[in-house]
Amino acid sequence: MVLVEKIKENIVLEVVNLLKIKFKLLALCSLILVLSGCFPEERVISSIDTKKIYTEVSNYNFMGEEAVLRFTDIPKRVLVTRPEILDVLAALDVGDRVVMASFPRNMVGQMPDYKKLFPKTELTINDLDKETAVMQRPDFIIGWRRSFRKGGLGSTEYWRDKGVPVYIEENSGPIPAMDPFPPGTVKSEIDFIYNMGKIFGKEKEAAVEIEKIKNALYQAKEMASYKEPKRVLSIAFMKDYIEVFGDKLLLGNIINILGSKNINYPYPFINGEQFLKTDPDVIFVIYTGGTREAEMAMKRLLKEPYAKMRAVKNNKIHLINYKYICAANVRTPVTIKTVYHGLYE
Repeated sequence: MVLVEKIKENIVLEVVNLLKIKFKLLALCSLILVLSGCFPEERVISSIDTKKIYTEVSNYNFMGEEAVLRFTDIPKRVLVTRPEILDVLAALDVGDRVVMASFPRNMVGQMPDYKKLFPKTELTINDLDKETAVMQRPDFIIGWRRSFRKGGLGSTEYWRDKGVPVYIEENSGPIPAMDPFPPGTVKSEIDFIYNMGKIFGKEKEAAVEIEKIKNALYQAKEMASYKEPKRVLSIAFMKDYIEVFGDKLLLGNIINILGSKNINYPYPFINGEQFLKTDPDVIFVIYTGGTREAEMAMKRLLKEPYAKMRAVKNNKIHLINYKYICAANVRTPVTIKTVYHGLYE
């Protein structure tokens, strides 16, 4: 019995000693936390959590998945890729907020005109890279989709993780026939202008540009309703193949809205033999650059074997500059009128 009591007494003493050691360790940990300024359960709160949301708009990431962009203020240090986006910002009179904009090499000749519209903006040639962009300390980036590829500005997620909203111009996105990015349409051109108006507090100016698009589309649809539908092929000549612009781009969307059929393929490129077999009523030829590229494209159609095609013989070939079918935004009314003319007049 005495032995049992002795064992109990030893166990109690051991428990007391362990509790003392644990208390000392907890006290030591608390002292370390106090001295280091760290406390458990502390949550880092981003500036977007602590500031009132000025506005928010819906856009996409590189893969075309929806992303919501939130702004706590009107952007003051904006980066822009491509002059087509500058056209919208000029119409909204917010050019003083653009710190840097990039131009493709084939549009260098237009830079002096844009410098007059954006005197405070640094204009550069070729795509912006991530390092150059970071140095500009942007609070907003607006770009074509391919600007956010690997080797360019970096992913949209990279910038959004840094607290910088990134907006992909909707109609700069899809590769014809084989891309998950949402189609380019008249509606998405309107959405882009509308969203830029919200972001920069220029809703009235945006509404004026949107009304121009709606009026042009209404008039063209009204006139087209009395016309016979056409079979249309929209192409661009490459060195060894022909690129087909299907319904996923603005041009195809307008053709369909105006009552005609834009011919599609399940792939973005065809050869000369496939082109001949299609034999459409109307051919839209897309070109980049200036008049020299347009003339070269026209000469290819006027030679054999394409000279015998129905559209060529009937003089239903129409040239459209690439800037009017990709990210056309404020130029969309001109695109609509050009397409109507090519289809029915």
